[in-house]
Amino acid sequence: MDPCRMIENLVRTQSIPGEKRSQHAQQSDDAKELSRGDIGGGAVGVIRQEVTASLKGPELAQFGAAVPAVIFGLASISVPLSTAQAFGLTEGQTSSMIFALFGIPGLLCLIVARIYRQPVLIAWHVHSLVFITAMSVQYTYPQVLGGLIVAGFLVFLLGALGLSARLASLIPAPIVFGIVAGTALPFVVRVFNEMTTFPLLIGVTVGTYIIGRRSLPAHVPPILPALLIGVGAAIVLGEFGGLPGHWALPVPELILPAFSWQAVVSIAPIVTVFIALQSNLTTSIYLRSQQYEVPDRLTNVLTGGGTSIGAFFGAAPISTGSAVIALVAGPDAGDRRARYWTVYLCGVAWILIALGAATVATIPSIMPLSLLFALAGIVLLGVLGQALQEITRDPLRLGPLFAFVVASSQLTLLGLGPLFWALVIGLAVTLLLERESYSATRS
Repeated sequence: MDPCRMIENLVRTQSIPGEKRSQHAQQSDDAKELSRGDIGGGAVGVIRQEVTASLKGPELAQFGAAVPAVIFGLASISVPLSTAQAFGLTEGQTSSMIFALFGIPGLLCLIVARIYRQPVLIAWHVHSLVFITAMSVQYTYPQVLGGLIVAGFLVFLLGALGLSARLASLIPAPIVFGIVAGTALPFVVRVFNEMTTFPLLIGVTVGTYIIGRRSLPAHVPPILPALLIGVGAAIVLGEFGGLPGHWALPVPELILPAFSWQAVVSIAPIVTVFIALQSNLTTSIYLRSQQYEVPDRLTNVLTGGGTSIGAFFGAAPISTGSAVIALVAGPDAGDRRARYWTVYLCGVAWILIALGAATVATIPSIMPLSLLFALAGIVLLGVLGQALQEITRDPLRLGPLFAFVVASSQLTLLGLGPLFWALVIGLAVTLLLERESYSATRS
């Protein structure tokens, strides 16, 4: 049996009581109406054009939407490289992590586009990886991978049981964004700490990013010119070690995870919330605004399973690509029924990047680490801004603010770090002091 069809049967949205049929089913009904000739001649031509639009292959609009999404993924490579530095990974372990971060989402993109023909982009989750990097001061790499396996299983379970919406009603989004802001803040601050060591190099890189934000069109991420100019400045200043001499296929290393209850309790709940709510749910809401009937169960099952499987090769939290979903699924991506081709294109690009993981893993040995950390902080600058905006919105204020402050601290109690306690304390403050507002957000 076709494995894609097996997955579709497992999480078929039509079997969920009260849930609407998928866009794929609607296309089938349109085709049946055409064959019966139940519609007038003018309408037949319009519907025939819409139904067949998704079968022609990608057009210029889909290529134009996919390119900036791929560029964003490439430019964000500094984040996993920072993770590798924080845990002291070897080049082989770094290569294995990058292979999982891009290879698994690439395969899942092709599966989702094949089954549903909807622009549900799968990618690695930046916020979760930043959170995992912050855990390097408390837990070993195998312990973190054990926590990721449990987190992936929980996301899978939420999808299989259809419980993600219920979880979303229990944990307010502003508290989640408070944790996001707390984890992103140290990376952004480090940009200017590194400027002490390399003032000209980091200054030029940051200045290029600012100019890019001011001058470039919206579909071109300003991190791209910052990356290019930063590398160029490193070459001019003699801080660049040279390009790798050869290219080779990556050889993924199987890493045996370790299960520490402290690491599992600290990592699994927060990564589950990040993936299932902060990313997957956000993506679903946007896609519904574009008249897609999103396969929520499928996305949670695939991203949860992908996270657990990827953890055997490295820290690879997988989610839907909420950061760039407006690019690949919005009006600029062309005909609504053909936008899923952007996901095909991104999936192919992810797989190609995964095949170059061994080369990417050598970047820390040829590029100044200060530039690497600065690029990671610049990538997260927009994330920090969005998160701070969310935690100051009505009706919740105090709980998200406490979550942000605790996540930014070095609090450790009962062997559990600040990011776990940020979730606990933030939610407790909201329940005690903002009960009415909490009830309003749930409704």
